[in-house]
Amino acid sequence: MGLYGITIWLPLIFQSMGFSTRATSLLVVVPYALAAVSMVAWGRHSDSTGERVWHVALASLLGTFGFAVAAGVTAQAVVLIAMTLVAIGICASLAPFWAVPPTFLTGTAAAGGIALINAVGNLGGFAGPYIMGWAREETGSYTLGLAILAGSMTVAAVLVLALGRFRRVAFAS
Repeated sequence: MGLYGITIWLPLIFQSMGFSTRATSLLVVVPYALAAVSMVAWGRHSDSTGERVWHVALASLLGTFGFAVAAGVTAQAVVLIAMTLVAIGICASLAPFWAVPPTFLTGTAAAGGIALINAVGNLGGFAGPYIMGWAREETGSYTLGLAILAGSMTVAAVLVLALGRFRRVAFAS
């Protein structure tokens, strides 16, 4: 939800703050440029430590924090920084996230599990932008939509932490 919510709505959020189309285009580059660098560094760190769960959860919580800050402030610079944190959190979580399913799924279960993950992800890809649009139409601002996306990132962090705990308990037996 968060990935598509920010990808589709970020230019409109920046433009709603009074930036011209040209300035908006240039500003949107900042979060994604920093996210690209962070994504590689975070993925390399996850690979070097072999740890996945906390890498996904902490990156998701960074996205949560960014969405929450962006929902609660109106200062342009703070919103830019917050949305940069969102982009970094979301993008950094991707590589370690996709490394998790093969740790407990094999063979046809891996194929089915990854297909299910993609299906649920596609539903989130529909829901995130839709919720942002609905919230904007209902309230006239992006605050509610950003808060909902913050909640979805929190749920992602909690679910991956629960999965990590389940895996330790299930495979220790």
